[in-house]
Amino acid sequence: MIDYNIWHYDNLVMFRERLYNNGITEEHLTNEEIGVHPKGQQYPDFYFIAKIDRSKYLVPSFLVENNNLPILVTKKVKINVKGKAYYKIIEYDTLRIKAEQLMSYREMINSFMNIEHQKMALFTIFKIINDCAFDERINIEIITYPGWLKTSLMVCYNELFGYSYCIDKPSYAKLKLFLKDSTKVIGLDEINKINDDDAMDIASYIEATGDFRPRWINPKRAVEGVKEGCSLFNISNEMFYNFPKSDDEEPKKSLRYFHPILGHPKINRRLFSLLFEGGSEDDPAVKSKMIKPKDFDDEKFNFLMKWVKTKLFYSDSKNRIKILKQKGFKKVLKLKNHTWDTNFDTICDHLMLYAKDQKEYEQMEQLVYNAHKSYWKYIFNLKEGEKTIFEKVNFEGDKHDR
Repeated sequence: MIDYNIWHYDNLVMFRERLYNNGITEEHLTNEEIGVHPKGQQYPDFYFIAKIDRSKYLVPSFLVENNNLPILVTKKVKINVKGKAYYKIIEYDTLRIKAEQLMSYREMINSFMNIEHQKMALFTIFKIINDCAFDERINIEIITYPGWLKTSLMVCYNELFGYSYCIDKPSYAKLKLFLKDSTKVIGLDEINKINDDDAMDIASYIEATGDFRPRWINPKRAVEGVKEGCSLFNISNEMFYNFPKSDDEEPKKSLRYFHPILGHPKINRRLFSLLFEGGSEDDPAVKSKMIKPKDFDDEKFNFLMKWVKTKLFYSDSKNRIKILKQKGFKKVLKLKNHTWDTNFDTICDHLMLYAKDQKEYEQMEQLVYNAHKSYWKYIFNLKEGEKTIFEKVNFEGDKHDR
C-alpha cells in the first residue's frame, strides 16, 4: 500500500505543477471575455483572457465552454486589441489526462487518503460519498467531532481535478464566487458560523439544491429587476459542522446555536443528514499527521497519475453502469422521504461499486442508514426552551422497508 503521506497537499500541488507545466488551465482564466474582429470577417471571434505571470493570452471561448482545458500552447502570435497586447493562440496540444481503468474501484478508494482512522469503516463510507458527490448530484450534511477529516477529501479532489470547492465559514459573497457552470461540488464548512446577513440567502440556495432544482434564482439580491442566479444542474452540495463544545456558555444544547438555518421547514427534509461517530472533543479520530514532503519523485508522480486516470474512468457514468450491471447487487433499504431516498439511492450505487459481494454491500448500506438515524436521534434531543424545533419532522414515522 502506498504511503499515506503522498496525499499531503504539497505533493498534489507539485503533481499538478509537473503535469501542467507551461500549460493554460482554468485557474489561469479571468472572468473577462472579449470579441476580436479579424479583417474581412463578418462576425468577431470570441476569447476568454488567461493571465500567466505578466502576459495575457486569448483562449478561444469554445475551449472553455466545452471544458477542453488544460492545453499546452505550441504556437502563438502577439497582437494588439484596442491598444492592449495579447498572445493569440494559433496551435495547441491538449493536456487532458486520458481515463483508464488501472485499479478496481475498491483499490482506488482504499488507496485514497489511506491514513489510520479511529472509525475506518465509516471513513471508507465517507470517502465513497465524497467520490459520489464528484460524479453525481447529491445533497448531504455531516456532523462529527473536529479532526475527522471532513473537508480534507474535497481539498485533495480540487487539487487533482479542480471543480470541487470547500468554503470555510460560508457567506453569500464566497458562495457566489464558486457557483459556476464547471463546478462539481460545493462544500460549506462550519455552516454554524454563518452570520445573520447571509443566513437567508444561503438558506435559499440550500433549499434549491436540496430540491434538485436546475437553477437557483435569489430574488432578494435583485438589482434593477434582474434576479441573481446560477445553474445547479451538475452541482453537489455538502455541508459540514462540528458538535457544539461542551463548555460553550450559550444555550449550548440549542439547535439554532450551532446551526442557524437548518430549522427552516423547507430545508430540514431536503438534506440527507449523517452523524459520523469517532473521536471526541479532545481526542480526534485521526491522530497521525502528514509529513511535509522534501521532494517529488517519479514514484509519487506515477502513482498519482495512475490514480487520477482510474478516477476519470469511474467518473464516466457509462463505465459505472456497466460494472453495476455485471455485479447485480440489490438495494435493500428504502427511505420514504423522497429527497432523502434520492440521495441514498445515488450513494448506494457507489457503495455497490466498492463492495465485493451482496453481503458486504448490505453491511455498508446499513452503516449509512445508521448514521442517518443517529443524526436525527441527536437532533431530537436538542431543545430550544420546551419545544423541539424538529418536532414536525417525525423521523420515526418514516419507517425503513426491508
